[in-house]
Amino acid sequence: LSLGFGLASADKALQGYTTDASTNKLVARYNPSTLNLDVFGTYRFKLFGRNQSLQVNVKNLTEQGEFTGWKPTGTNKLATERYTVPVKMRFELTYGIDL
Repeated sequence: LSLGFGLASADKALQGYTTDASTNKLVARYNPSTLNLDVFGTYRFKLFGRNQSLQVNVKNLTEQGEFTGWKPTGTNKLATERYTVPVKMRFELTYGIDL
């Protein structure tokens, strides 16, 4: 039996600047910080004289959304926050055989 995981994280990141039409000043736009966790388990066995395996992957255990586009915030509709597209946790089952 083998177990493992993958972890990816990113801090808040500057994406660029936009001009606030009401004040004519530059306003910074950022991606929020992210955390994504994947885990897996693999079982290796021999059956009918062949090495075989079953692997279960759980991807996006933290259900981290993806960021796309900008949404208006505040009273002047200045777009400084990201739209978040929900991304659900995904399960995968893989079977392998050595021929």
